Amino acid sequence: MKIKDRIRMGISPSPMGLFDVTIERIDEVPVIKIFVASGSEKPYYKTKYGLSERGCFLRVGTASEPMTTKQIEDLYAHRVRNSLRNIRSPRKNLTFRQLHIYYESKGLLLNNHFMENLDLLTDDGDPNYVAFLLADENNVSH
Repeated sequence: MKIKDRIRMGISPSPMGLFDVTIERIDEVPVIKIFVASGSEKPYYKTKYGLSERGCFLRVGTASEPMTTKQIEDLYAHRVRNSLRNIRSPRKNLTFRQLHIYYESKGLLLNNHFMENLDLLTDDGDPNYVAFLLADENNVSH
């Protein structure tokens, strides 16, 4: 169906599995209904315009309003933070000497619960990928 292809090709990230297109007859007139479920990779945007005010919209009642740059940035940051939070660190024995030094330079101390407080654990209690990136040795940054 052309409508499904246009939705699939025109929206990023992929909305597959989040919508269904049906045709119904109302007073003998064919009507196309598109049912859209909420996705976890917000913001979704018009691929052609990217993550911009021309590409991102917010549902307000029965209308759609362009999102502000701040709204787009906030949603995107939340999406990235959530996805990295759920990825388990490739290493379990992480050290955070440099992180402790950084906090001390700002006049702050990290207590024994800093991993929980800074959201550095998966739901299972293992270090997540954010913890891995902040760790002293992570093979990513030097």
